Amino acid sequence: PCDFSTISMLHEYHERGMINLMGVMGVTPDPFLASTFDIYNQIYGHDIPVGAYREDALRPRISEAIRAEYYNALSWACREPDPNRIMFEKFGNSETRREADVLDSVEMYRSLLASAPDDSVTIYAAGQLYNFESLLLTGPDGFSPLSGQALLQQKVCRFVFMGGYFPDSSVNPWYREHTDDAEWNWWGFGSRNTTRVSLDAIVAMGKPV
Repeated sequence: PCDFSTISMLHEYHERGMINLMGVMGVTPDPFLASTFDIYNQIYGHDIPVGAYREDALRPRISEAIRAEYYNALSWACREPDPNRIMFEKFGNSETRREADVLDSVEMYRSLLASAPDDSVTIYAAGQLYNFESLLLTGPDGFSPLSGQALLQQKVCRFVFMGGYFPDSSVNPWYREHTDDAEWNWWGFGSRNTTRVSLDAIVAMGKPV
């Protein structure tokens, strides 16, 4: 999938000193996604923090219908219906971290943002925005006395998203049938409000997008 090449590019840029890759976190209900991220750590010899999608950390929770749609969509879009599991089976080892070994993605966001200088973080989102919606709803915790929205406002200098309408998602028959012509990431596997709620809040912050 395109996400494998994306994570490769991020590690390559980090290796060359072009970016400081602070962390990589999952956003989809896939128990092997954190392992895929850690396998790339092992390949490159990096120790980039990994965050995992975790059901109980997300508010609102992802419905079973959306979870089912995720795997249905993968079966259409990918050669294999469960590519991260195959990645783990082929390249994982006893040192590869699993979902239970890492922070959940929302905790990871709060931890990394709290420790960063003000106006220093670029957030690059290459998937759906469930984590953003949940992060925006968080309150003070052990990482920071700030709310999620206040943390984003204080620490982030810009947002970069892989999503949109380029130029017309409806040219693909599968999209016409399944996503109401929405682009893959913005569709959110049928979670209709996630993208709008997240982007409206982010745009209101006045940060470059």
